[in-house]
Amino acid sequence: MMHESKPCAYCSGNGYVYVVLGGSETCYCCKGTGVEQQKVEAVTK
Repeated sequence: MMHESKPCAYCSGNGYVYVVLGGSETCYCCKGTGVEQQKVEAVTK
């Protein structure tokens, strides 16, 4: 069975986001894949 993948809503499927001070960073939502993650794990301290 194939899963339908949607572009990441945060980075618009680019895999990176621009930062205010210049440059870019890997999208934390999709971890650079550009595809929306099905399940996001919460980070615990």
